[in-house]
Amino acid sequence: MPEFPETVEHARAGYANAQDVIKFIDTKSGVVTGLITVMLGLPFVVIQWLAEQGDDAMLSLRRISEQSPVWSCASLVVLVLGLFSGLIALWSALHGLLPRSPAGRAAVTVLFPMFDPQKGKARARRSLARLPRGLSHKQILREYQHQLFRVGQILHEKTALLHKTGNFFKLQIALYVVSLFLLLMAKVRP
Repeated sequence: MPEFPETVEHARAGYANAQDVIKFIDTKSGVVTGLITVMLGLPFVVIQWLAEQGDDAMLSLRRISEQSPVWSCASLVVLVLGLFSGLIALWSALHGLLPRSPAGRAAVTVLFPMFDPQKGKARARRSLARLPRGLSHKQILREYQHQLFRVGQILHEKTALLHKTGNFFKLQIALYVVSLFLLLMAKVRP
C-alpha cells in the first residue's frame, strides 16, 4: 500500500505543474492577443497611408484602384477575410484567458474553495466546516483527485484554444500577404 505523504506530495507536484503550464499558456495567449490586435490595426494604417498619397503618387490608392479595379477588389476581399480571421483569433485568445466557473454543482474543496455565493453558500459552509475536525487521508486525496481532474480539463481547453488562435493568426498573416501581393499585381498589371 502506498504511503500517504508520498501520494499527497505527488498529487501536490502534479497540481503545481499543471498550474505552471496553465500560467505559461495564459502568458503566450496574452502575447498573441497583443500581436493579433496590432495586426488587426495594420491594414487600416496602410490603407490610410495609401489614401493620403496624392493622385500623382506612384502608390496612390485611387490610382491603383482605377488602373486595375479587378486586382484591387480581389485584394480588398482577401484583406477583409484576413481581418475576419484576425477577429476569430482574437476571440479565441480572449476566450482562453477568461476564468472558468465551476460547472454546475461542482464540489467545494479546501484545495480550491470556489463557489457561487448565491447558489453554493450552504455547500461551501458544509465542506469548509470539516477543517476544524481535520480531513481524513481519503478526503484529502479525493480533493486532489477532483482538482487534478478539473485542472486537466482546463489545461486541455486552454491548449486547444491557443492552438485554434495560432491557426487563425497564421491564416490572418497569410491572407494579408496575399492581399498585398494582389495589390502589387494591381499596380503592375492593369
